[in-house]
Amino acid sequence: MDKKEIFSSLGIGAKGIVYLLIGSLTAFAAFGVGGQKAGSQNALEFISQQSFGKILLFAIAVALSGYVFWRWNQSYQAIKSKGKKSKLKSIVTFGSGLFYLFLVYTSLVIIFGNGSESGNTGNLLAELFSSSLGVILACLVGVILFLKAAYEFYQVYSGKFEEKLNMGSLGTKKRKLLRRSGKIGLTARGIVSGFMGYMILKAAIKGNAENIGKKEAFSFIENEFGLTIMGVIAIGLAIYGAAMLIRARYTSPSDI
Repeated sequence: MDKKEIFSSLGIGAKGIVYLLIGSLTAFAAFGVGGQKAGSQNALEFISQQSFGKILLFAIAVALSGYVFWRWNQSYQAIKSKGKKSKLKSIVTFGSGLFYLFLVYTSLVIIFGNGSESGNTGNLLAELFSSSLGVILACLVGVILFLKAAYEFYQVYSGKFEEKLNMGSLGTKKRKLLRRSGKIGLTARGIVSGFMGYMILKAAIKGNAENIGKKEAFSFIENEFGLTIMGVIAIGLAIYGAAMLIRARYTSPSDI
C-alpha cells in the first residue's frame, strides 16, 4: 500500500476502536459488569481517562483524519463518475467524512479543553437543533438515518457487503471471520441507526428538535426491550468494531 492507503487504513482502524469501545462499554453496563451506555463522545472520553489517555486520543484523532480523507476521496471519485448511484454515493461518503471530522474536533476539544469544555461539542449540536431550522434539520437527519439503516440491511442480506471486499489474500479462517463479523456488525449498526432515526423523527413530528445519538438509542432499547436485548445489540456493535480492525489490517482501502 502507498502512503495514502496506509493513512486511510489507520482511519478505518481508528473507527473500529471507537465502535469496539461503544459496544463493549454498553454491553458491560447491560450485563452488570461495569461500563456505561455509550456513544461516540463517551468512547473518546473513556480513552482520554486512561493512562497516557490524551496521547492515545490524539493518535486516534490523527488516525480518524485518515478516515475523513478516505471518505472524501471516495466522494470525489464518485463525483467524477457518471450515474445517479455515483452521485448518491458521493453525498453519502461526504456526509460520513463530515461526521468523523466532527469526531476529530470532539477529540481535540477533550484533549485541549478542561472538564467543563468537553461538553462543548454536544452544546454545538444542541444549538443547531434548537435553531429556527431545527425541526427541518431533525427531519433530514432522521430520514438519513433510516436510509442508512435500510442500506446496511440491504448490504448484509443482498450479499453486496461481500462483493465490496477483496479477500483474495486472506486465508479461509480470516475470510469467514471477516464475513461473519461484518454481517453481525452491520446488522447491529443498522438497528441502532434505525432507532436513532425513529426517535429523531418522532421528536420532529411533535414540533421538537433533539440531538439523539447512540447513547440515547441504547436507553430507548433498554426501556422498550430490556437490558438483554440492549446488550446483544451492543455486542453486535463491538463485533462491527472488530471487523473494521480486521479490514484495516488485511484489506486495502481501495478494495472496500
